[in-house]
Amino acid sequence: MAPEQEQSGSAVVGASASGVWGRLLNLWRYCSIDVGEVFIDLVRSATGGRERVPIAAIDAVGWQHGRLGARCWLTTGGGRRFAVGGLSSADAALVAATVEQRAQALARALETQGRAIAAQLDQWFAGTDYLRASQARAVQQQLERLTGETFPASGELTRRHLSPESGEAFSRLQELPAEDGFEQARRRTNARYVWRESQRAAEAMAGVSGFRPNPEQAEAVATDEDVTLVLAGAGTGKTAVITGKVAHLIANRAVAPERILVLAFNRQAAAELRERLEPAHAGVDVATFHAFARRVVAQRQLAPSISPLAEDEMQLRRLIDQTLESLLRDPEQGSALRQFILYHLGEYRAAHDFERPSDYFEYLHRVELRTLGGERVKSLEELKIANLLALHGVPYRYEAAYPVATATTAQRQYQPDFYLPQHDLYIEHFAVDRRGEPPPHWPEAAREEYRRGIEWKRAIHAEHGTPLLETYSWQHRTGSWQHNLREQLEAWGVALQPRPPQELVERLRRLMRSSQLSRLLAAFLRHVTSGQHEETELGRRASEAADPERAHAFLELFRAVYAAYRTALGGECDFDDLINRAAQAIGEGGWDSPYDYVLVDEFQDISRGRMRLLAALKRPRTAYFLVGDDWQSIYRFAGSDVHLLRDCECWLGPVEERTLSRTFRFAEGILAPSSGFVQRNPAQTTRRLLPAQRSPDHGIAVIWASEASVGIGQAVADLERLGVSRQASVLVLSRYRQRLPSVQVRGRTLQQSTVHAAKGREADYVVVLDLKGERRGFPSQIEDDPLLDLVAPPAEPFEFAEERRCFYVALTRARHGVYLLADPLRPSPFVTELLEHAEADIRLVGGAAAQPRQILHCPRCEGGRLIQARRGQSLRCSLWPHCDYLAPLCSCGAGHILVGQDLRVCCTNAGCSARPERCPNCQWGVLVERHGPYGAFWGCSRFSADPSCGFTRDRLARSSRS
Repeated sequence: MAPEQEQSGSAVVGASASGVWGRLLNLWRYCSIDVGEVFIDLVRSATGGRERVPIAAIDAVGWQHGRLGARCWLTTGGGRRFAVGGLSSADAALVAATVEQRAQALARALETQGRAIAAQLDQWFAGTDYLRASQARAVQQQLERLTGETFPASGELTRRHLSPESGEAFSRLQELPAEDGFEQARRRTNARYVWRESQRAAEAMAGVSGFRPNPEQAEAVATDEDVTLVLAGAGTGKTAVITGKVAHLIANRAVAPERILVLAFNRQAAAELRERLEPAHAGVDVATFHAFARRVVAQRQLAPSISPLAEDEMQLRRLIDQTLESLLRDPEQGSALRQFILYHLGEYRAAHDFERPSDYFEYLHRVELRTLGGERVKSLEELKIANLLALHGVPYRYEAAYPVATATTAQRQYQPDFYLPQHDLYIEHFAVDRRGEPPPHWPEAAREEYRRGIEWKRAIHAEHGTPLLETYSWQHRTGSWQHNLREQLEAWGVALQPRPPQELVERLRRLMRSSQLSRLLAAFLRHVTSGQHEETELGRRASEAADPERAHAFLELFRAVYAAYRTALGGECDFDDLINRAAQAIGEGGWDSPYDYVLVDEFQDISRGRMRLLAALKRPRTAYFLVGDDWQSIYRFAGSDVHLLRDCECWLGPVEERTLSRTFRFAEGILAPSSGFVQRNPAQTTRRLLPAQRSPDHGIAVIWASEASVGIGQAVADLERLGVSRQASVLVLSRYRQRLPSVQVRGRTLQQSTVHAAKGREADYVVVLDLKGERRGFPSQIEDDPLLDLVAPPAEPFEFAEERRCFYVALTRARHGVYLLADPLRPSPFVTELLEHAEADIRLVGGAAAQPRQILHCPRCEGGRLIQARRGQSLRCSLWPHCDYLAPLCSCGAGHILVGQDLRVCCTNAGCSARPERCPNCQWGVLVERHGPYGAFWGCSRFSADPSCGFTRDRLARSSRS
C-alpha cells in the first residue's frame, strides 16, 4: 500500500501475485492490489508504477481460479477493466468481498449526507424566497463542494446498495451542479415565487397608486433579483412601479422604510415620488443624486457649498471667456490658444478622406471657414495658409482678379487663391495627393475637370511670367505644409516675422467668439469632471485621435482653462465633485450604507459618475431596482451614456430584465409608427408595446409648411374640423429653444417647450416643429466636435441615433394626436422615413396643394439639392460654393436643364421635350444661346462656374447632340 493512500488507522486489505512464472512472463497487467476505505491501489507488473481507482467509480468486482493462480478483476465506467492475477484463492475472495463491503459503507454515507443536502436543496428551491443570482452562486459552489467530496461520479456497485429514494435524490443532486441545470432550477423556483408574490404586490401597489396594476407591473415589483431592470416604455406607468415597489417591500417583505433609497435625477421627479409615498410610507429616503451625494459628503466632512459655476451655465461660460481673453493678451501663456485658433478651430479632414465629393462638400458646408483677416475660404487647408500669412505680417488678397485679362464672352476672369501684392507672388492650393491626383472617389469626369483646371492655371502663369507657388493636400495630411510653404516663400524673399500678439488680439477674439470655443471647452470640462478622466489617459486618446495634432493642441489649451476653473471654485465644489466625492467616501468605507434596496428613476439617463456612486452602495444584501427606457435616452450632451443601461450588469451585478409593454397614454395610431421608428436602430432594445384603449385616436398627421405659424394654424384648423374640444391641451415642441414661435390662437391655449424640457410631460395633442432637412433642423445635423470623443460617452454608429430617440420622445408626449410640421422643400429625413414605412396610416393635412415640392438632387455631387440661385433664373447646388453645379432655365420656361451622372440631358418639366446639346468640352454644361459684340453664339452654361468652361461655337455651326 502507498503510504499516502489512506489516513493512519485505515483498514487496508491487500494481495500480491505469488506465481514465479506469471511474474517473469508478465502474464498479468497488474501484480498487486490494496483496498482502502475510499481508493484501490494497483501495481503494474511491467514497470512497478501505481494506479489508483476510487471505490465509488467501480461498476463490478469478481474473482475466479485459474491454472496459474486466482485472478481478481474490477470494471469501471467507460468499459475499463483491471485484473490482478497469480493470487491465492483466499486472497482473491477476500479482496472482492472487501470491495463489496467498502461500496456498501460508502452507500450508507451517501444515504446520510444525501438526505441532508436534499433537505437543504428543498429549502433553497421551495419558492418561499427569491433566490438571487449572487446567492445562487454561493449555493452552487457549496453544492459542488459537497457533491465533489461526497458524491463523485458513482459506479453501479455503490448504487446497488442505495435505497430507491436515495438513488433518485442522488441522480438529482448530480445534475444540479452543472451550470445549466442549476440555473434552470433557480429560474423555475423564482418564476413560482414571482407569480405567487405578484398577487400580494398588486394589493400593495393598488394601495399607493389608487388603481390595480396589470400583471406585468405586479411581476416587475415582485422580482427581487440583485439587479431588476424594468424597461418601461412611454406611458407604461414607471412611477407607479417605483412607488409600488416601495409599498410592497414595506408591507409584504417587512423591509424598514429607512433601508430603502429612491434616487431621481431632478428635484421635480423626487418631489413627485415623495408626494405619492407620504404619509403612508414616511421614512423612505427619496432624494436626487446630488442631494444624496451632498449628505454623504457632509457626514464625512463639512457640508460642501455648491459653486454658482455649477448651477449657472452662463457664469461658467463667462469664466471661460475671461480666461481666454486673458490668455490672448499674454505673450507667453497665450501661445497654445493662438495656435489653436489659427490652425485647429475646425477638425481637419481632407478631400481624400471622403468617399464622395458631396460628403466633403457637406463637411465644408458645416464648418465655419473664416480666416484671421475675416475672409470666408473654401477649405480648411486654404484657411491655414491665410492664417499663416496673416500671423507673419504678409499682406495678401484672397481670390483677387488676375491682373491680365483672361475673361472672354465665354469665360470669367481668373481669380488665384492668394496674391501677395508686396512680392507680386501667387499661391494656388490644389487638392491632390503626392502623384498629383484628385481624390480617387470622385467621379472620373470631376477628376478630369479638376486636372484640366490645374494645367490651365499653370499655363496662364507661364504665359504671363507671373511666379506661382503651389501647395497640396498631401502636405497638410503629412504635417509638412508649413515647412514647404515657408521654404518657397523665403526662396522668393518673403520674410516671415511673427507679429506681436497684441496686434492680433481683436481678430483672434472675433474668430474665437464666432467659433463658440467657450461652449466646446465648457462641455469638455463637464465630461472631464463627471468621468474623472486622468491626464495620462486623455493624452493617450489624443494620440489615437483622427487628428492628433489638433487633439494635443486642444488639451494644452484646456489645461489652462481647467486650472482657472479649479481656482475659481476655491473651497466650493460642482455637482460632479459631489457625486465623485460621495462615491469615494462610500468606497473607502468612510460612510456605511444602511440600504437594502436602491431604486432609481429614469435610469436611461445614468452617467458614468452616477453609476460609480450606485456601485459604491453595493453590499452583499443590496438589491437594485432600476426603471428606465433606452428608447428615451436623450442627454448624452450632459454625460448620459445609453450603453450603461445595456451594460449595467458589469457595474452592479446579475440582472433580471422586466418589460412594461402596455402603454396607458396613446393608441395604435401613435404607437405603431413611433415604436417602429425608434427600433429601426438595431442597438435599441427590441420590444412590442401594446396600445391604450384610448379614444379618439387621431394618430400622426403631416402638415407641409415652411413657416411654423402657418403650420400651427393648419393644425388648429384640423382640430376644429375633427370637433376636438377647445379644452384639449396642445403642446408645441421645438428642437431648439430659439425656434419656439410666439403664436397665439384664438380660443385655444398653446403650451410650448423644447423636446428635451418636455421629457416627462404629456398633452392631448402635440405639434412638432423644425422638421427640416438642414443643419439646424430635426434631426439636428450640428455634429459634436470630435474633440468631445476624448471624454464623452462613445458615439453610436447608427446615424442620428440620439436624434431618433428625441423624435420618439416628441411623438410620445401626445395622448390623441401628433402634428408634424415639415418643410415641403427640405423635409426632414425623419418625416420621409415615417411616410415610407407607414406602420400605421399617417394623415396628410392641407390637401394636394400642400404636398412637398419635388426635390431635385444635384446630379453632379449627388448630395446637395438644387435651389434657386440668388441671381438669375438658374438653379444651383445647395452646397455652393463647394459644388458649383448650375442648371439653366429651359427654353420652355417651366423647367431647368439637368445633366445627369450618365451625362444624359433632360428638362425637369416632364411635359418638355427639349434636349439641348451637352457641352463637348466640360460635359457638365449644356450649350445655351448667348450674345456678344458679333451677334449670337452657342456657349457653355457653366461660363460662370469655377472653374469656368469657355467653350463656344458659332451660332450657325451647331452640331448634332452629344
